[in-house]
Amino acid sequence: MNFKRIIFFFIVTLLFTSKLVFSQNIVINEIMSSNTRTICDEDGNTSDWIELYNCSASQVNLAGYYLSDDSLEIKKWQFGNAVINPGKCIIVFASDKDTLLNYWHTNFKISASGEEIILSDSSGSLIDQVYVSTSLPDVSYGRIK
Repeated sequence: MNFKRIIFFFIVTLLFTSKLVFSQNIVINEIMSSNTRTICDEDGNTSDWIELYNCSASQVNLAGYYLSDDSLEIKKWQFGNAVINPGKCIIVFASDKDTLLNYWHTNFKISASGEEIILSDSSGSLIDQVYVSTSLPDVSYGRIK
């Protein structure tokens, strides 16, 4: 491949990928898979966490949406009634507690050695997915807006 073809391929890929990511209302914005002191939940535990961001100009209710760390089981953990206002975020602890107290808690944890996090809607359609590689303690993986 010559240099012009590589640049063209890079630009087309970048345009397609950014359109795909930012055409969604909700995106996986930040993930921490080895939280040792950054954020504590209501029990004082420092669980893994996922931040979802509402890119739209409208409220989005996540009721019926799913989070998963398993591409073969994308409906692994389901949200109840959770509203994210425009331009705002919500933190979900990947603690394996499967509860809602002050925060949502999934029924899975995130592996610090790397894995994929998947967000899908009520029909099971993929909304967003992020692969998090091996993580150091208290270092998050985030998207650039």
